[in-house]
Amino acid sequence: MRLTNVFQVLMLSIVLAVSACSKPAETISKATPTENILPSNPLDNLFETTKALAENGLNKGAQAYDSGDYATALREWRPLAEQGDKHAQIWLGVMYANGKGVIQDYKEAVKWYGLAAAQGNATAQFLLGGMYDYGEGVIQDNVYAHMWLNIAASSGVASAGKNRDIVAGKMTAADISKAQDLARECVKKEYKGC
Repeated sequence: MRLTNVFQVLMLSIVLAVSACSKPAETISKATPTENILPSNPLDNLFETTKALAENGLNKGAQAYDSGDYATALREWRPLAEQGDKHAQIWLGVMYANGKGVIQDYKEAVKWYGLAAAQGNATAQFLLGGMYDYGEGVIQDNVYAHMWLNIAASSGVASAGKNRDIVAGKMTAADISKAQDLARECVKKEYKGC
């Protein structure tokens, strides 16, 4: 599967995740990962992200996003993201990456994904890897794309491993080794300053 297709599936899953957030928080928090709340979930931890949205009071923004009221979603999520909520940071990144309620700005998307990735969020690490792979908001860099996708894969995001391998196909053995070293260093630093 090409990375572009994974991002399309991810965006569809995010829309489905937002729809799931419109259910009462009690329903979502009682759900188990084996329940099919997110059909064909490409990210193992997207269910966790969705559950956290409901539990952390982010569902008002999610409901607004789902209904196309991006101004309300932005108003709800921005203060939370600025306070360090990694889930709100991911959603702001998604809004900026897709130009939903804001002017499309890949650099701003990278900023928000980076903040969530630095907190160890595998979804954000996966998305950041994609930004490096395509050079959106950052200079295209296979080494950093591989690094972030490798980290996300090690956190259980199955799609990240597949996409890391696609990126590796465009790299030299020396570049892969460098990316692996950077990933190990990043994990040791607990994702700070990567």
